[in-house]
Amino acid sequence: MNIRKEWDTWGWLIALVLIVLVFARLMFGREPFCGVDEGEHCLREWVSALGAWAAVPAAVVTVIFLSRQVQEAARHHRQTVAVQLDQKYEMVKGAKVVVEWAIRDVQAWIEGVGSAEDNLKAEIEFARKCLQIYSNQVLDEFENAFYIETPTTLCLIRETLKQKVDAADGLSTLRNIVLRTQALQLDILQDFNRAFLSAAQRFLDRYDSLTNG
Repeated sequence: MNIRKEWDTWGWLIALVLIVLVFARLMFGREPFCGVDEGEHCLREWVSALGAWAAVPAAVVTVIFLSRQVQEAARHHRQTVAVQLDQKYEMVKGAKVVVEWAIRDVQAWIEGVGSAEDNLKAEIEFARKCLQIYSNQVLDEFENAFYIETPTTLCLIRETLKQKVDAADGLSTLRNIVLRTQALQLDILQDFNRAFLSAAQRFLDRYDSLTNG
């Protein structure tokens, strides 16, 4: 949208008024426009009058142009916000799926294997699988975009799981032996998962209210 387009739409009105006045002057002569007083400054008075009247449609065109510019800017802003909201919605859904996978795996581990004393090798493989799940980039995007009500962070989870995996893959030093046999801290995983799902659900509820309200 630009001023040329508005002129093309409304400029003919100004030109038509001027043409009609000039035509009327040629057809009816001086008297209907200037009277009979020869001393009257006819041209000056009419130029002044025409200038005032021509300003009215010009002002109308300007107001219409500015109004449409504002409407166009508002429409563009709404479209941009809608696109960003949809992108965030898809990100949240994807992150929620990843955490739901982690929740199922943690629950299966608790109900199945039990503790490190029962099956150390199985726990190490479980830690390796969890590390892969919690390393998903979409979880970082979520953590950066939303407040998760827990002191447990992705960084803490990854470091805890990585220590377990690295100890199993490394040399049999005293530190690695301790880390291998130390029970995995499932409480930090469960705490993060609960807080994450709560934050994700709050956003999804707001999204539904905005799009369906």
